[in-house]
Amino acid sequence: MRQSQGEIVRVRLKMATTLLVTTSTWMIVGGGTPASASLGPKVLGGGGSCAATLAPGQDLHANYELCSSSGGYTMVMQTDGNLVEYNSSGSAIWATDTAGTGSNDFLAMQSDGNMVVYSASGSPLWQSGTYGIGEGTIYLALQGDSNVVLYDSSGAVWATQSFAPQTYAQEIMFQFGWNSAQWPSLNDLWTDESNWMWDVCSGGATYPSPSCDYENVAYGIPQALPGSKMASAGPDWVTAYWTQIRWGMQYIKTVYVNPTTAYNDWLSRSPHWYSISRL
Repeated sequence: MRQSQGEIVRVRLKMATTLLVTTSTWMIVGGGTPASASLGPKVLGGGGSCAATLAPGQDLHANYELCSSSGGYTMVMQTDGNLVEYNSSGSAIWATDTAGTGSNDFLAMQSDGNMVVYSASGSPLWQSGTYGIGEGTIYLALQGDSNVVLYDSSGAVWATQSFAPQTYAQEIMFQFGWNSAQWPSLNDLWTDESNWMWDVCSGGATYPSPSCDYENVAYGIPQALPGSKMASAGPDWVTAYWTQIRWGMQYIKTVYVNPTTAYNDWLSRSPHWYSISRL
């Protein structure tokens, strides 16, 4: 039996609905337009067969689903606004945490490479942040190993699991006006801050340990202080490395312009820390 909206929210995150993001002045949504047609059969008790992929320009509308080729996993665009992956026993194993945002929300696999959950009015609610990557070739695959992956012609560019955060960070650096020369500084900075761990609190405790007060202390890959700042980048900020990375890159761009300046500033302090006075 599938979990209710409230159960999914409790299982996924200990978050208030006030942290749900609707839009942001720097949200990288891109210019691709959602398709007008739906994909896959309607969910009527879960019966029948359905597609395992979502191609560029295709949408997944409310009450429609994708199924892994093995038949063990489904990803449903629910009528409560949440995009949820379920295993064969009906337990939720991944979600965009957009429950309660509208009964006609839909998922768009945009032709510009970004995967976005939109409200019925067209407001972005969640995104993969892959705008400009593999334009025209990127597609979504729900795999038999439970991983949800975005592929382009060069291979995987985003995934819900088994995907290095560093790879994603290198893929999207250009969105913030940086070239590959900035990568060593960014890599060193976040290696020293968190070792690229999305679940680590200042002091070393990890989510969901009660000793990791992720909302009120430095948290995540960029060690946002407090961690709740990252809610401006997406509702899944507690558990999603991609949302944390996008927030951290925007922070660096706004405060320091580029990672090299940020890392040099970080190195100049003992003990090392980010400047928070200008943001």
